[in-house]
Amino acid sequence: MFKNVFFIFFFLKAAICFSQADISYYQDKEGELSFKDVDNYDFIPYDKIINKGLDGGVYWFKITDFSEDENIIQFKSSHIFNAEAYHNGAILNRESHERFVTFKVKKNEKLLIKLKLEKEAFIPVEVFSAKGYKFKEKVNLLIIGLYYGFALFIVLVNIIYSLSFKDKTFLFYGLFVFCVSCSLSFSDGLLILFNVSQDIMDFIILFIHTIGTIFGVTFATKYLGLENYYPKIRYLILFFGAVFVFLFILYFSTGNFIYFALVETATVVFLTFFWFLAVTLFKKDLFIRIFVIAYFFMVIFGLDYYVARLFGFSVLNFSSDIIKVAGFFEMLLFSFALVYRMKILHEQNKQMRFDIETLIVESSNEISNEVINDNKLSVREKEILEFINKGKKNKEIADELNISVNTVKYHIKNIYEALNIKNRKEAIAFVNK
Repeated sequence: MFKNVFFIFFFLKAAICFSQADISYYQDKEGELSFKDVDNYDFIPYDKIINKGLDGGVYWFKITDFSEDENIIQFKSSHIFNAEAYHNGAILNRESHERFVTFKVKKNEKLLIKLKLEKEAFIPVEVFSAKGYKFKEKVNLLIIGLYYGFALFIVLVNIIYSLSFKDKTFLFYGLFVFCVSCSLSFSDGLLILFNVSQDIMDFIILFIHTIGTIFGVTFATKYLGLENYYPKIRYLILFFGAVFVFLFILYFSTGNFIYFALVETATVVFLTFFWFLAVTLFKKDLFIRIFVIAYFFMVIFGLDYYVARLFGFSVLNFSSDIIKVAGFFEMLLFSFALVYRMKILHEQNKQMRFDIETLIVESSNEISNEVINDNKLSVREKEILEFINKGKKNKEIADELNISVNTVKYHIKNIYEALNIKNRKEAIAFVNK
């Protein structure tokens, strides 16, 4: 029943939101055509998302035959900034306060849109009815709010756990979740919504992705105990850190998008590498298996969304919403796993402390058979020597053994002679040597 209601809701949502239109595009490789000239060229029908990787530059879109009276055209990519639209020979202004490049046009109008892509040529185009778009955007913002609210809750909980358990594993996991959430917020167009310039946005994105990778691999190293299996893992981390810094500097000094793509690729590949290290240890520990399972979909989706898309061979072509779903279950699973792991470690440490204390007591209270046999002490003398080692006085020893104090003194005299010592201090030192 619930599944049917769920399906009907999203079917109606799609039916209400989307508008029909004829969309085609033309790649202006020289980037010199005007909107008057380009209309004379042969446009290619837009039947699927354009995904040409590094083949950026200028793309023209011709959109006609709208099915609704008022229509919204949106290019749902946070890497698309520079866009100009023309209709009836005049410039059409972009809609303000939108997360992505958005235009509004009426029915029976032809629209020409020029996109100048400075990053990858990944161009998703969506056409909505004006009323349906408002509904869709409210639903999307609700989902976004719920996801980031939950992510913030997970971050705060892990910081509290880190302080409570005095374990930095929680801290690094919380910081990693924070950076992943920031990255997804960039993909959701939140920086565009706040009119952040492209240069500043690029710096923020690369910085967050770089430190997020550092937090992620540090968390993985601590959680998986990788240094126990791969003692030189820290040198690999330092090497990749140097690579990140080098590519980071190259991009901002040259402005060449290939270095931006390489930084993005390096971050995801590095995190994926640590996931594969966990796979090699899959049979070692329950918590390692949880790590592998929890991050399986995140790795697959991350490679496609952040790497394959940049180079034009994305297979899935999905939005960041899919990563949010995978991230939600990963955060939920991992938070419980971390707490359960700490509970087990706490119990193990408690038992270990008890065993150590027991061993110390036994070591300090018992005389080894080797000492006893080598020095030919009687059974009674052995008992008295054990009491001396415990710090008992003559009267206390006499009471324990139900003998007189003089008898205790006599046995102590024999012990001193047998062990060739002069006092209690030397007797205790002899026992514990």
